[in-house]
Amino acid sequence: MKGNKNIFMFFYLSVILISLTSIKLVAQIRTEGTPKSQQTSLQLDIQTKLLSNIDVQALIDEDELDKSSDRVRPPRFGYGREVDYGLDNSGLWSELVDGRVWRLRIESPNASTIGLIFREFFIPDSATLFVYNDDKSEVIGAFTSLNNKPYGKFSIQPITGSAVTLEYFEPNKMRGQGILNISSVVHGYKSVFSNENMKGKFGDSSSCNLNVNCSQANSWQDEKHSVTMIITDSGQRICSGALINNKSENYTPYYLTAYHCGDVNLDGNLSSSELNDVESWIFMFNYESPTCSNIDGPTYQTISGATFRSARNISDFLLLELSITPPPNYYPYYAGWSRLTSYPSSVVGIHHPRADIKKFAQDSDTPTKSLSNTHWYVSNWDIGTTEPGSSGSPLFDQNGRIIGQDHAGNGYSGCDPNKGTHYGALFSSWNGGGTSSTRLKDWLDPNNTGATTMNGMYGPVEAHINGLTVVSPGSYGSWTAETNSGNTPFTYKWYKATNPFFGPWTQVSSSSSYGQSVNSAFYLKLVVTDSKSSTDEDIEYISTTGCVGCPDPKIIPYNFSELPENFVLKQNYPNPFNPSTTITFEIPEKIHVNLTVFDVLGREVALLIDKEMSAGSYEIVWEASSLPSGVYIAKLQAGSFETSIQLLLQK
Repeated sequence: MKGNKNIFMFFYLSVILISLTSIKLVAQIRTEGTPKSQQTSLQLDIQTKLLSNIDVQALIDEDELDKSSDRVRPPRFGYGREVDYGLDNSGLWSELVDGRVWRLRIESPNASTIGLIFREFFIPDSATLFVYNDDKSEVIGAFTSLNNKPYGKFSIQPITGSAVTLEYFEPNKMRGQGILNISSVVHGYKSVFSNENMKGKFGDSSSCNLNVNCSQANSWQDEKHSVTMIITDSGQRICSGALINNKSENYTPYYLTAYHCGDVNLDGNLSSSELNDVESWIFMFNYESPTCSNIDGPTYQTISGATFRSARNISDFLLLELSITPPPNYYPYYAGWSRLTSYPSSVVGIHHPRADIKKFAQDSDTPTKSLSNTHWYVSNWDIGTTEPGSSGSPLFDQNGRIIGQDHAGNGYSGCDPNKGTHYGALFSSWNGGGTSSTRLKDWLDPNNTGATTMNGMYGPVEAHINGLTVVSPGSYGSWTAETNSGNTPFTYKWYKATNPFFGPWTQVSSSSSYGQSVNSAFYLKLVVTDSKSSTDEDIEYISTTGCVGCPDPKIIPYNFSELPENFVLKQNYPNPFNPSTTITFEIPEKIHVNLTVFDVLGREVALLIDKEMSAGSYEIVWEASSLPSGVYIAKLQAGSFETSIQLLLQK
């Protein structure tokens, strides 16, 4: 049986209702919004770049040769077409009152999907990028400054259709700061990720493959959330892999896959260009049927880019670190692992064969060791099989721990029960080639504890409180917890305090809701814990800073018994401060509020609030550790009301 998983989940969020736009938007990591072309009646200019036709049959013939080679390449579904399209040499600009819009349409005739690779990608604050197909059935975005990478690259997942439009909005204050340069347009010439999926075709995997949400996989619903499909080789090929935990349990998004998924030339070496290419890989989470039947799964929960950490050809492992921590609504699970050399009693594989929706394979027999004792070998599967596209997917032991990654099947002969699968063994990869770049040890056990096994855990969960921020004196207020938790069970702890910085925090409820008669102001805090956990000592956090996709954690509203009568911006406290201070303000009506901090030269250094807010009194903590000592000005704008205060940062 699988062992207990030491899973810690948390999040305190303020009592704020978040409004959502009506349009369906999808993206790698996105911010809510709508393209400017759908917000204005103005006719925005656009330019179309029409690419030449390609010889699809020649590509298919090449793919057939790959199948007959000794080492099977990850299956190819797209063909990268080199281009040089950027803000300065392509597309057309349209001027608006609050900024300008750049639009470019790219068409590759007869493509089933279009993907984009950016060699340069930088979006300044408040700017947005959307990408959509002609009928706008898929609108990808908004991409914002959150999507900027240190290495300046970016990739956009395949979008259905033979043409896509890029729409970039740049506000006046950021004019000329954006950088977008497309180096490759990926022409999808096979049907994966296309509208054919809606007709029931989800790739070419064999009929014996079992969907991961069939009853036989009920005990593996945690582990499945670690497994993703990978779009590799500059957006052209498919592999599989998994998030993997480390002994620090710090949510570092390490990702284990196969060496040969990066070794596109199959020469046994990872060249500098192949290592750099992982910066444009796309990792697709939760591409699976919601039931045991073949139903199309979502293709929009993706992350663009990763950084190389370690690899070794002998045991065919490649360890990456994803460019960002997977957001809570992906339900990311950091799989456990075992480097034991002892034989597991049974094994399970979870993978994406031939770019299909996520599948489940199981063998109740003990695997053997193979290929000079560097691999595990599953000689035959009781359920399912592995195929091209399964490369890099994890092999789990009976305790739900990764013991290896898919190297190659014995011919990948469909559902032949006499054909098995070799998996590079984690025990062989642990010390690998003896250096941090050729072994797993330094990354999965960074403090050198000597651990031989590690349990899995879920990543942080997005949770927030629904309820009123203002309650009339003596009235009964009620609040409910909302968690973006999938099927994971949770326990809840509600706390209240009159001062969020000094406490004391007193627990007032342990249910999913809380209510009381309100006679004075207080703060609420919600702690969410996985019900399997024995303690929540690691999840007592007040701030959710760094939680991608969460509501703004900085605003902590009081539940005042009386509404303010006037607009007020109070002096911050403490003042002078280092490195944080509290700014308090009051608004007597529902109105759009902008609270911005400037330096003495009038340059904006922090945008603290830019949203519509209900009447009430609010406090917000500004943390300025990255700024030098000096005088700063906090400016509050609410409708026609405008005022400011001076703040002194003294280090």
